[in-house]
Amino acid sequence: MFLDHILIATNDLDDSSEIMREIGFELTDKGIHRDRGTANRLILFDGEYLELIGVNDLETVKSNRADFLQFLDRKQGLYMFALGDDDLKSQADRLAQNEIITSDVKDSRRFNTDGSVAYEWEYLSVDPIDSPGSETFFIDHKSSFTERYGSDLDRKHSNQINHISAITLFVNNVNKSCDQWSKVLGQQYSQTIYSADLEAQLYVFKTDNFQLEIATAVGPGVVSEHLDKYGDSIGVLGLSTNNMEHTGKVLSKYKSVGQQDPMFEIYEGLIIRLDGSDLRLCDIDPII
Repeated sequence: MFLDHILIATNDLDDSSEIMREIGFELTDKGIHRDRGTANRLILFDGEYLELIGVNDLETVKSNRADFLQFLDRKQGLYMFALGDDDLKSQADRLAQNEIITSDVKDSRRFNTDGSVAYEWEYLSVDPIDSPGSETFFIDHKSSFTERYGSDLDRKHSNQINHISAITLFVNNVNKSCDQWSKVLGQQYSQTIYSADLEAQLYVFKTDNFQLEIATAVGPGVVSEHLDKYGDSIGVLGLSTNNMEHTGKVLSKYKSVGQQDPMFEIYEGLIIRLDGSDLRLCDIDPII
């Protein structure tokens, strides 16, 4: 089990893509989900990716992905994430034994804008009631990462960000959330961390290529503000960079509007925490 990708919901895919280019990301061409009414563009790393996703056919989305419209009614930004696995039937059986509700295993595909099939996959969705803080699903691609997206030369970003390192979920009921996620992931959290920057306690699950953090507020601050405004949801996206100084300079070109405290730089639409070789994008006022 590993992180496959994170979805970022937007009301305007073209505008959001341009913003991501301004802060140093390369994006794929647009892809279409005909059966769901959405379109996307991807920001690729080495084995995982960010997916900008927006409405392409409103009537199809209303019929087949109404929860996506409900999310966009509340906010844009960090939406949900997908876990990769090559045996969805076994995952379904394991989750059922842990009393986790899932969909059946389903097929889907991404189309190019000319109508040709780009690639196909299977997925297994977890019921949102069993994944507090973020919807999630398991995915099994029918072709390799390189077959889908090309060589690593296509995955170099001028901001030198190269990896998704963590996702932090902000939740109200941390005990229930940790219990449910331990069943979904098949493991217990491995450590707890107090974050003075977030004014929160973090419970950390470590998987093959990233860590999932469950955060609960212990006082007024980033987490409590987010929960008051949005409720349980993804609060922070952790990204790694080869060169923190260079990455900071590239990101600072995007409409900097001041500084909150020594650990956070505030930009229009996002808060970036610079911490060693790790960036934290905090989704208080989403970038898109």
